[in-house]
Amino acid sequence: MANVSIITVIVDAVQNAGGILKLEAIAHKEIIDVLTGNTQLRSELAQKYNLVVVHNNNVTPPVPIYIKMTGQKVSSSTVSKNSSKKKLKPVSASAEHEYIKPQFWNELICQLEAGKEWATEKSVNLRFVGPHGCGKTEGAIILAKDCGFDRVYQMNGRADMTSGDLLGEKIVEVDEKSMQSFIKLQVGSLEMAMTHGVEKDVNGHVVLDANGNVKVTGAPAVLFYDEYASTPSEVNIVLNQITQIPRKPGQSRELVLTNDGGRKVKSHPGFCIIFSGNTNGNGIADEAQMVYTAQDAQQDGSFLDRIKPVFDWGYNLKAEKKIMMAKLADDTLVGILMAIFNDVRTAYNDRNVETLWSTRDVVDICDTIRKYRKHSYEDYVALALYRTKYSTLNPNEKGAVAVIFKMHLNVEVSKFEDMDGFWKPNLKM
Repeated sequence: MANVSIITVIVDAVQNAGGILKLEAIAHKEIIDVLTGNTQLRSELAQKYNLVVVHNNNVTPPVPIYIKMTGQKVSSSTVSKNSSKKKLKPVSASAEHEYIKPQFWNELICQLEAGKEWATEKSVNLRFVGPHGCGKTEGAIILAKDCGFDRVYQMNGRADMTSGDLLGEKIVEVDEKSMQSFIKLQVGSLEMAMTHGVEKDVNGHVVLDANGNVKVTGAPAVLFYDEYASTPSEVNIVLNQITQIPRKPGQSRELVLTNDGGRKVKSHPGFCIIFSGNTNGNGIADEAQMVYTAQDAQQDGSFLDRIKPVFDWGYNLKAEKKIMMAKLADDTLVGILMAIFNDVRTAYNDRNVETLWSTRDVVDICDTIRKYRKHSYEDYVALALYRTKYSTLNPNEKGAVAVIFKMHLNVEVSKFEDMDGFWKPNLKM
């Protein structure tokens, strides 16, 4: 293909892509082959057409991965100056942001009606499955409030936990009058969650009526059990008891405390449980879940069968955009950040990046950008990205992310690496 012909193809492709063309190994193979090592062609593209070819310099020879039309994207040091003319709506930057509810929110409300209607609706177990930092925990807290629950008790599963973490631990107390010591069971978080909103005696134990039913005094609680897929089998035996849902509305779940003489605990009839984790409980299902090594254990089938329905969570791109706009109030800057997140996540799927960027990262990055912008730091966007995310990356993935920063912000991230002036060890292999 002659230079004139390939230049026409490249110019048209970049324009159709909105000023930045990401070169795909298969779809743009001919363009990549022509550009690789052809400094004369790259020079002509830059001088006559304002097209800059960005390379991945971590391979030999360096491979072109982007073609960028200069002037179409602004650098992080000028973005706030140029963005004032392109506001989508008159909003002001804020440290706070609204929680954006997922599309299945009304389904969740429907499932957890027991919080308000426990006399006519049975209690439920729900399961949230999705990547870290996508809003599962915050969603559970807001959901409980919307459904009329009085409180959320949170517990975290882990591989080294024991049944005592759920049932409570025995402690030694001393009677002040006789100075005699005695052993008693300290009420555990699980019992507290189950019995929230029912009458209790001075020891914190449930008081039953003449028919053996609990005396309801207020609204129930939700137990939010996070990292459920890390739970060992010993603890699953306990969870199997409380995940058994009564046959009729208005009835209590039951838990037998073997470490307290077989004392039976009955729950508030509206007590519900939300289990949350990064996998579905059957171990690592695919390579994308290999980062969650704590959830590699396969859970018992009878246990999983009791925690349904299941809701699959993910990163809500519309929600992330709203968070960015609330915190930054700059649609041009938001567009750049959305493009960076999209490219990093694409690189993650292509296995060029190992670290998944989450919605929680969106919040942290925007908060840091907002602070640096307020104090007029040079290249504040790139600096904020460097501090909040780039510095946490593994060395073998930093190169790919640095290329993405360079393309969208026109900043070499290496400029920040030695800015603190510290000597650091760098042993040769």
